[in-house]
Amino acid sequence: MKALTPLLLTGSLLLPFTVGAGEYQPANLEMGKGWQFMPQLGVGLGYDDNTAHSSADAIDSWYWEVSPEFLIHAGNQVNSYQLSYLVTDGNYEDSSEDDFTDHRVKLDIHHEFTRRHRLNFNYTYYRDHEARGEGITEGFGQDFDEVAEFDVHDVGLIYGFGVPSAKINLDLELGYYDKNYTNLETISQFRDYDSVLGRATVYWRLGPKTSVLFEWDGEDKSYDRSAQGEPSRDSFDQRLLVGFKWDATSKTSGTVKLGYEDRNFDADSREDFDGVAWNVAVDWKPRSYSTFTIDGGSRAKDPDTLGDYVEENSLGVRWTHDWRSRLSTLAAIRYLDESFTGIDRDDELWEATLGATLIWKRWLSTEFEYRYADQSSNIDRLNYDKNLFLATVRLSL
Repeated sequence: MKALTPLLLTGSLLLPFTVGAGEYQPANLEMGKGWQFMPQLGVGLGYDDNTAHSSADAIDSWYWEVSPEFLIHAGNQVNSYQLSYLVTDGNYEDSSEDDFTDHRVKLDIHHEFTRRHRLNFNYTYYRDHEARGEGITEGFGQDFDEVAEFDVHDVGLIYGFGVPSAKINLDLELGYYDKNYTNLETISQFRDYDSVLGRATVYWRLGPKTSVLFEWDGEDKSYDRSAQGEPSRDSFDQRLLVGFKWDATSKTSGTVKLGYEDRNFDADSREDFDGVAWNVAVDWKPRSYSTFTIDGGSRAKDPDTLGDYVEENSLGVRWTHDWRSRLSTLAAIRYLDESFTGIDRDDELWEATLGATLIWKRWLSTEFEYRYADQSSNIDRLNYDKNLFLATVRLSL
């Protein structure tokens, strides 16, 4: 009966509004000289039956989310500028330890020098959090009285050469990523790091909408400090991939890549990785209003706690369907397998999502989401399951 209560209350949120035709389309306020301002506000009520991702004695709580968002933009297809700010404030009724306030500031600039030469610059600042029992507190969520908070600076610069009709197109990317935790210093100080990223992708056109691609990407990662007696986690990771890309051919579009990954640690005592790498992202549209998406891949990533690296394999299927102009639904399932090196640990995670969006007016919508997660591990305290319900009313001008 307790699990049904969120559903009943969520349904009551939908009743007061009168359904209107059309789509949710936030309006802009003119600021002069081509600049426009778009505000939005989301207010959500949710229920979480395992806030700390615990294997036993789970904590459950209702919670509120308030998320105002502001967007300033100007330009056209040749030159465009966009600045956005989003703050999400979450408050838990029975578990104040899980309260959070996240901020995101994002700047995007697009400039085309000529038809063949273009440049994209993006910068994102996050003041974000990891829920208790995730990230650096996984397996010990209930031992902490606050969520782990961190700041991220993410910068990217992409130079593109070529036109769609050309035989060869080229993308060159350079990035910088810096992550620093701001609390739980006893453990978090050893997970602060920065990395320099690079990527080069060559597209060889086979037809009007199909290309073969060749890609190299690398990441040089440096941690600020290591725990006493722990070898450095600094590493250089690179991947060589070959793949196939097609755009809206018949009813499908997507990218498939296969190649080789090589990860080397600065510390000789840590075990290096080399092996197969792959990535797939394919959309299939049996109807114009219905889309199936398959995405997945493999990589060697850093663990949040112990171990040298994690071999991660993932595969997900997502279905979105527009039943009419004011009603759309989402169903998704995802499988994640993680095998750790440097520690005896193997995890499997299943995630499922169901969602629906109802458009009442051009400026008013309601979103409903249910999420389920089930993680199994050979380490008992890392096993958990979780149900989360969230209903959000979204408002704009």
